[in-house]
Amino acid sequence: MSTAFDQLHIEHNAPISTWFHIGGGAQRLARPTMGEELRHCLELDDELRVLGEGANLLVDDDGITDLVVSLQQGAFTDCQIDEKTGLVHAGAGVALPGLINRCVRSGLGGLEKLAGIPATLGGAVIMNAGGAFGELSQFIVQVEAIDRAGRTHAYDRVSIDFGYRQSLLNHLII
Repeated sequence: MSTAFDQLHIEHNAPISTWFHIGGGAQRLARPTMGEELRHCLELDDELRVLGEGANLLVDDDGITDLVVSLQQGAFTDCQIDEKTGLVHAGAGVALPGLINRCVRSGLGGLEKLAGIPATLGGAVIMNAGGAFGELSQFIVQVEAIDRAGRTHAYDRVSIDFGYRQSLLNHLII
């Protein structure tokens, strides 16, 4: 019998890419492609660390002993735009610059205020990425996240309490 975890491979002593190109690697690196695989990762290590673009990350030369998870593949990179409503549903692993380009090509304006921010959407939401012209929280309607116990939650924008480069989502996996 096949399970959702048959395809989940954990790399050992894997290099991780940060924008500074310094620091150690991950003792264990997983690349789940769907929510069930991510939940399995949480069962393996509930203190896991999610790796995005690595632009806001410094890693000690000794590396990271917790399980490191990359969400930049599979369902986590899905992005759909509802042409009628203009609502965008995008996964945590979607690159923010790519999302901005896709929105602009679809005739949706506003998000281009965040151009130049190197991030995946999950990390950008958690830290309320922004710049001189605006913050990501201005464009959020709802966020779906998984807690450390593997339960899925949905939060509307007002319940998240976004602030300057922060949100109440830090304990969750977007």
